Amino acid sequence: MLVSNLSVMHASRNSIRWSKVRNRPQVYLCVLALASLLCCTSIVSQEITKSDIDYLIDRVFANPVSDPKESCAYTVRTTSGDGYETRERYDPYFDDEQAWSLVSVNGAAPTAEQLDGYAPGKRSRHAAVLSFDFIDNASIEFVEQTSDELKLSFDLSGTHQFENEDSIENTMLVDPISAQVNEIRRKSTETFRVGKFAKVFEFETIDKFEFEEETESVVLAMNSVRLRARTGELNVDQFVQRVFSEFDCSTVPVEVPASLREEPQKESDPLFIDPPPPVLDP
Repeated sequence: MLVSNLSVMHASRNSIRWSKVRNRPQVYLCVLALASLLCCTSIVSQEITKSDIDYLIDRVFANPVSDPKESCAYTVRTTSGDGYETRERYDPYFDDEQAWSLVSVNGAAPTAEQLDGYAPGKRSRHAAVLSFDFIDNASIEFVEQTSDELKLSFDLSGTHQFENEDSIENTMLVDPISAQVNEIRRKSTETFRVGKFAKVFEFETIDKFEFEEETESVVLAMNSVRLRARTGELNVDQFVQRVFSEFDCSTVPVEVPASLREEPQKESDPLFIDPPPPVLDP
């Protein structure tokens, strides 16, 4: 049954991750044991019941992010449909105005003009801060089983729905061993209108997730948006992909050695003003 298989296979996955750090040869033994286990406990789609899915979903959403990892630095590579590419680096040590820096443009170091005109876009969420509150858990249904994943459908929660939601298909791929969401996809199934003048011919968003050793958690690894639409006389044909990598959670303020610290002043000096402490993102 899926319930018992999930528990056993989840334990095997955890042992693999732990062994990968402590003893590499043990990894291969665990892999062989897991492969044997999977062959002997293969899951047949028609055997999956609603209670099995409920059990899996409970595991997927059982552990909300308690440490949001917003103190981790990371790099984001953005590529547009015409091949234009930028690499940006986020470093939470600095304040909002300096947290983002332009690393490269089309694989080359940015010019002085590009640096001068650089304005980082608004980011609503850190790549390691995951939230699935937009999913209506009660609406999740089993679709099919692939070789190593379960495909589920879902509806958006009420606060995230919009008037053309019936024209969008929402699916996610879940690893039944680790109860990890590997992908969330929203794709239009038909042409629809937005307002009176905008007509959408194609819409698709894809989010891919991976376990990141540095953050010790699942992070958003890739996000893409595809849109073909027409509004009035304007035709829109856009594709944007963002890849998140090079996570570094060691970004902390450097402590000044005691030998370099200033002695506290005994008397107030009206000409001396303590500099404000650095402002860190939460």
